[in-house]
Amino acid sequence: MESEWNPTLVENILREFKPQRMYILKALHRLQDSHPQQYLPEETLDRVAKYFNLTRGQVFGIVTYYTMFSSKPREKNIARICKSPVCHSKGSTLLAEKLQRKKEILGIPNLVIEYSECLGQCHRAPVMLLNQEIQADLTDEKLDEILLSLKENNHESRP
Repeated sequence: MESEWNPTLVENILREFKPQRMYILKALHRLQDSHPQQYLPEETLDRVAKYFNLTRGQVFGIVTYYTMFSSKPREKNIARICKSPVCHSKGSTLLAEKLQRKKEILGIPNLVIEYSECLGQCHRAPVMLLNQEIQADLTDEKLDEILLSLKENNHESRP
C-alpha cells in the first residue's frame, strides 16, 4: 500500500535533520513511525540514501541490522519482547509464546510480536515495548490486562 505514503512527508521529515550520518537513525525512526504501516518502503530508503549521501545498500544494511526497523509492512500494534540475557533468564521467551497464544485466543489480529535487543530496563525484567511504551515486570496477569485493553481499543476504533 505504498500509495498511502506521502513522498512530500518523507521530504519534510528528512529536512528536520541535518544531512549528516549522525542523524540517520533518528531520521529512520521518525520516517517509520510516520508511515501508516510502520515500515520503511524501498522508495523511502532510496530517498534517505540520497539525502545522507549513502548508497541504498548502506541504508538497507542499517535497516536490517537494527531490530527496531522494518522493511516490510506491519500491523497497527507492535509488541517487541526483550531478548537480552536478563529478560531471557526472567522468562521473556515463555512470555512471548504465551502472548502469541493468548492473542490468537482473544482474536487480536492486528498485533505483531517481535524480539528486540535490550530495552534498557533490566531492573524491571522481563519487559516489552508495546507501541513505544515500556511494559515492565511482566506476568501472565499483566499480559492478560494488556491484551484485553488492546482488544477493547480495537473494537472502539472500528466503524
